[in-house]
Amino acid sequence: PQRWHQLLAAEREVVLEPAGANDPSIAYAVVWKHKPNLLSGLPNLRAIFSVGAGVDHIFADPGLPDVPIVRVVADNLTQYMTEYVVWRVLDHHRHGMLYRAQQPKKTWHEPPQRPAGDISVGIMGLGHLGRAAASVLLSLGFAVNGWSRT
Repeated sequence: PQRWHQLLAAEREVVLEPAGANDPSIAYAVVWKHKPNLLSGLPNLRAIFSVGAGVDHIFADPGLPDVPIVRVVADNLTQYMTEYVVWRVLDHHRHGMLYRAQQPKKTWHEPPQRPAGDISVGIMGLGHLGRAAASVLLSLGFAVNGWSRT
């Protein structure tokens, strides 16, 4: 919270937590996994900003006010996340941890390699990021299973 406070406070008044249950001074909330019902008593709230790409934590709030919700969309976020997911899957699939453990010992015991099609990869969340990662993994031949709330 302190880093956000420093970044935002240069041009506006910033409140880290509402002063009371009905704090009228707050028009915009910048949140990540906030306390349930924290926003419900803010009579002048105009919008909620999520500091992460996801907004599930906001929709989980039982006292969610009826205001616009804004999420982070970075130009390269999908590409970076897809690369990270593919790297982790390939590292696991090709026994990267085993080879890194063998390297300082200068021993090389190659385990049997399985084709990508024999490996099932689960993606929990098929939003924009999950679909992008699933698409690349499918193109590499992995069996991809996905889950989505919607």
